[in-house]
Amino acid sequence: MPIRFSANQVLKRNLNPKNSPKTHPLCVVQRLIDLASQGKFKLNLKQAVESIDFISRKGIRLDSQTVAFLLQCCAESRSLREGKWVHLYLGTGRKRPTALLSNHLIHMYSCCGDYKSARKVFDKMYIRNLYSWNNMLSGYAKLGLLEPAERLFDQMPEKDVVSWNTMVISFAKNGFHGKALSYFDHLRRSSIEFDHFSFAGVLITCVKLENVGLTQQVHAQILVAGLLSNMVLELYG
Repeated sequence: MPIRFSANQVLKRNLNPKNSPKTHPLCVVQRLIDLASQGKFKLNLKQAVESIDFISRKGIRLDSQTVAFLLQCCAESRSLREGKWVHLYLGTGRKRPTALLSNHLIHMYSCCGDYKSARKVFDKMYIRNLYSWNNMLSGYAKLGLLEPAERLFDQMPEKDVVSWNTMVISFAKNGFHGKALSYFDHLRRSSIEFDHFSFAGVLITCVKLENVGLTQQVHAQILVAGLLSNMVLELYG
């Protein structure tokens, strides 16, 4: 049976000058992340995150891409404990997280169901771009928190089709079909160009209400917008 090494053991071995005198520590960290992401090394997320402490004690700071990668892994696996550990690591630096890392933190907390922590990160951001607002809005929507989602939507300095689609689909999925139709109508009357996702929530409403007339109207709008092929792929793909 082959010997299994933990992440800390691998890092210690690679950071030892006797074993790899020409290897730069940053290259070791990147190699470890690459191996983990490619599945060539039996390294789970818990071990990778726990290795951060050892790396820090060696005086190495992980770059933004590596931290973002770890947060993405935490989000995909719904690993809140490990995600908080990565967040704690970011807090040890002198500077606040960049907009990129803050957005990853919001996404991670939202995926893990911790909307309060996600909102704390959002509120502490110096600069919020449109993606930041949509990210937080999507987090509320995924958790079915429609009231805070609606308040946040009203506060947004600018909105795009993603913002409107989030509201239409989230209200439709939660059974508030009147609200979903209202948001869709506002989108349709705005100068924002809608896409096939914009009709997804309306189609959900049509099915739930069994409204033939409404379905025909939506079908006509889809044809006019030239989105029929995309809708077919969305429904049956």
